[in-house]
Amino acid sequence: MAALHDIQHPAMPRLGTRRQVSRSIGAAITAASVAFLLGGRAASAGESAFLDLVLDGNGAAETFTGLPEAIGPVVVSFESRTFRSYDQYGGGECFERTFSIEGTPLVELSCPQGSGCETVANGVTVTASQFNAWREGGLGVGMGWQSSTCGLDWRLRLQYPFRGIDRVDQFVGSVGTSEGLPTAADDVFIEFTSTTYRSCDEYGGCTCYDRSLSFEDGATLSIDCPTGSGCLQASAVRVVDAETFNAWIEAGVDLTMDWDWSVCGLEWSVRYVYTTIEDCNGNGRPDEEDVALGLSPDCNGDGIPDDCQGIERIDLDATFVSPFGAGLPATFLFDDLPEALGDVELRVEALADLDAGTEVVIPVLDGEQFPTLFAEDGRSCDQGLSTASIILSPKEFAAIAGDGGLEIELVATPAVDPSACPTTGISVRLTYAALTDAADCDGDGEIDLCTPGYADCDGDGVPDACEAIGDCNGNGVPDECDLADGTAVDCHGNGVPDACDIASGFDLDCDGNGLADACELLVLPGLDKNDNGLHDACEYARGDLDLDGEVGPSDLSILLSLWGLVGDFEADLDGDGIIGPGDLSVLLANWLSTPATPCGNGLVNAFEDCANCPEDVLCNENEYCEYGACLPCPPDPYGGNDCEYGGGYGGLVGRLDGYRVDPGGGLDPNFRQYSRLPMPTLSWMSAGFALLGLGLLRLR
Repeated sequence: MAALHDIQHPAMPRLGTRRQVSRSIGAAITAASVAFLLGGRAASAGESAFLDLVLDGNGAAETFTGLPEAIGPVVVSFESRTFRSYDQYGGGECFERTFSIEGTPLVELSCPQGSGCETVANGVTVTASQFNAWREGGLGVGMGWQSSTCGLDWRLRLQYPFRGIDRVDQFVGSVGTSEGLPTAADDVFIEFTSTTYRSCDEYGGCTCYDRSLSFEDGATLSIDCPTGSGCLQASAVRVVDAETFNAWIEAGVDLTMDWDWSVCGLEWSVRYVYTTIEDCNGNGRPDEEDVALGLSPDCNGDGIPDDCQGIERIDLDATFVSPFGAGLPATFLFDDLPEALGDVELRVEALADLDAGTEVVIPVLDGEQFPTLFAEDGRSCDQGLSTASIILSPKEFAAIAGDGGLEIELVATPAVDPSACPTTGISVRLTYAALTDAADCDGDGEIDLCTPGYADCDGDGVPDACEAIGDCNGNGVPDECDLADGTAVDCHGNGVPDACDIASGFDLDCDGNGLADACELLVLPGLDKNDNGLHDACEYARGDLDLDGEVGPSDLSILLSLWGLVGDFEADLDGDGIIGPGDLSVLLANWLSTPATPCGNGLVNAFEDCANCPEDVLCNENEYCEYGACLPCPPDPYGGNDCEYGGGYGGLVGRLDGYRVDPGGGLDPNFRQYSRLPMPTLSWMSAGFALLGLGLLRLR
C-alpha cells in the first residue's frame, strides 16, 4: 500500500533560508551547546508547536542565527554562575552578571546567599514582534561581568510558540526512514540522540565508543561521550536548509546510524523542528503555489485556496498494485466523483524498472491514451519510488469522468522487467477541489464565495441569501444583521425587526409612521392620554373625540359644539381645516364602533397583559392576575390555595374591565387601564344634546 507520505512532490521554490544556528566565533554546535526540550507532539503543517531551545554561550558576546519566527510571547531566560567573595568578618562583595539582546538590557543575575560560585537563573517575557525583530540577521547576545573567577560560560533558554512541526522518530538498529514529514518553509533543526559508552580502567584511562548518523547528502552527525563512564545518553544537532530537506522528504529521509559498541543497545531517535509552509489543504504544497499553478481555485483572490473555505478536497489514494511490469498492467477504478472546480492531479507512484528511456508507463484514462510517464525521470526499483503527475483541466476531467466514474489503466512497455527487483508495484493518487452542497447552498452551480454580491454578515459560513430562517422582511439579509447594522430597529428587544412585528400583528402602527405604537407610546406617553395602548390621534381620526373607547353620542356633541369653526381641531376628521358635514360623515360611519385592536387574535401582543386582554394572556392554573401580572395563588391552611374559593383571593383579586378588584370589595378607582368596553355611564344631557343636533341637521 502506498501511504500518503510516500508521494513525491515537485521541487519546491526556496522560500528563504537562514544560516544554521552557530556562534559568531565559529564554534561547532554540540550536544552540550544546543538541546531541544520539546513535547514530542507532531504538529501538522501550518499548526503551532512550542519550542524550548537551550543555547550555550561563553564570553562577552555570541550571535545565534536561524531561530524560527515566534507567533506568541517569548520567554527569555539566562543562567550563569555569579561569585560572592568572603572575608573573616562575614562581609563579602557580589560580582553580578548582566545580559542583553541586540543592545537592550534584559536580565540581571545577582548573587544568592552564601559565598563562592553559585548558579543563578532569571528571565523575562518579550513580545513576538520584539523578538522577531531581534532575530533578523542573528540574535546578538551580550554578557557583562565583574569577575571571571567562576568562568565565563552561560546558557540562554528560549521558550515560545512557532508555526511548524515538533516531531520525534524512534528507531532501532542501523537504518531508519522518516516518512510523512511536511514541507519545510525554513531551516530544519535535526537532533540525533542515542546512548554512547565510555569504558575506563583503574588507572583513569578511558575509551569512548561514540555514535554517528549519516544523511542522504553524505554528511555525518557524531555524538561524543559526555563526562563519566558507562552508558551515557547524548545528542548532536544539525541544521539543514529547507531546499535540501524538502528534496529528501519526497521519498522519505533515509538515515544510517554507525556505532562502535552495542553494549548499550541500538536504540536511537531523530527529532525534527522547523517552520512549515502554509498548507491549509494538507496536500504538501504551499497554498500560494496551489493557487499559482491552478491546482486550487481562489475565486475571491484572497490568496487562500477555495478548498480551505468550505469546498471539499477530493484526495483518493488507490491500492498499491503488485507486481508491475511488462505484461502486468494495473487498473484502478474511482466511483462517485464530484465535478472538479480546478485542475485535477493524477499522481502516479511506481516501484519498478524505469531507469532507461525505453522503460516507460503508458496511462490510459477511460480508453483514451495520454503521454507516457517516466521517460526522463524514472528510477530503477532499487533507487526508490518514481513519481509523475498528469494534470487535467476541469473540462478535460469532465469529458472522461462526467458520469462520476474514472478507469485508469497503467501499461508498462516491454522493456520494463517485472522481475528486476524483489518487489515491484504501482499506485495512483487522485486530488482536486470539488463543489459540494455546503459550498453552493443556493444550487446555482457556482461557489457561493464567488457569487457576485456574496455576503455573510453573521459569519456562519452560510451566505445571507440562503439564510431563509430569520429574514422576516425578505430582503436577503438575516434579521440579526439588519438589527446589528442599524438597517432595522427592534424596540421590543425580541430579536425581530419592528416592521415585522407590525406586519404580524404583534404591535400596531395606527398612524403609519413606521414606528411600533407600544414603543412610541412608552417614550412619549402623552400621545395616549386614556392609557389604552392606542395613539389618541388614531382614535380622534375615527371620531372618538372623548377617548372613551367608542364613537357615540358624547362624541357627536363635541363635534356639533365646534361646528363651523376653522382651525386645527381633533374634530376635523376629514382634514379639510373646517368642522362641517365631512367630519360628521366620518363620525357617523364609525358610530358605536370600538377601536380595532389585536386583542383576541390568539397572540400575545406588545401591550397586552392578563388584565387588559385576558383572551390572549391567560394565567396558568393556580395563578391570579394582579396589575397585569400572573402571580402564584397564596396557599391556604388546608393544603390548597385561596384561588380555589370564591372569597378572598378566589379570582377576585385581578382586573375587571380595566379596574383592579379590591379584596375588600368594590373597584379600586385609583387604577385603570385600557378597557375594550365602553364607559359604564353616559349623561342624559349629552345624549339629548346629540339627538337635538341630529334633528337640526336633518332639518337643514
